[in-house]
Amino acid sequence: MTRSFSGARLRQARLAAGLSPEQLAVRIDRGVFSINGYERGTRNPSASVLGKLAVALACPIDALYDEAARMPPSASAQRTQLAARLTRGAAVA
Repeated sequence: MTRSFSGARLRQARLAAGLSPEQLAVRIDRGVFSINGYERGTRNPSASVLGKLAVALACPIDALYDEAARMPPSASAQRTQLAARLTRGAAVA
């Protein structure tokens, strides 16, 4: 099964977190142009950016994919935890 990033799900998660595109962009060290592109579906985030988005939005990476392509909850939680550890490690380095 091919997984597909969902800009609509990113927007839902951002709004649920109470963040503007500008605030999210600052949290993940990207430009607002990128955030808008991800949400509109004209840009796809890299794996590292997906991890940063999940951490910034306090959601599993899996929540940013189309419903049909979602992983089982345990795998999703493990990936989110790994992304958080990698993001913290990058901030320390």
